[in-house]
Amino acid sequence: MSAKRLTNSIKIFLFYKNVHLAEDGIVIHQGMSPNGDGVNDFLQIDNIGQYPNNKLSIMNRNGQLVYEAKGYDNSSKTFDGHSNKNGQMQLPRTYFYQLEYTVKGITGHKTGYIVLKY
Repeated sequence: MSAKRLTNSIKIFLFYKNVHLAEDGIVIHQGMSPNGDGVNDFLQIDNIGQYPNNKLSIMNRNGQLVYEAKGYDNSSKTFDGHSNKNGQMQLPRTYFYQLEYTVKGITGHKTGYIVLKY
């Protein structure tokens, strides 16, 4: 393979990576109030159904993992304030998330915070 052809391949790969991951449509709602009123009772992630190969991790302020799910889908796998590590309802405060998802073999990452209030 010539050097010119290798350079073109790299440019195409980088272009592909930037376009598809930058415009993934995933929006993670930061506010939750799991009080049973039907509004914001679980962590809503818009368009996550388009990326079934995903992993969501939620940590408390001490970095302890309180929730983890592969294939988070806003229906059968949701974070409603309960830890799936110990079953306890988490205290109202700020938590941190990491979402990994795959698009055509490329892994995307999103990190941020959510606020849990009752």
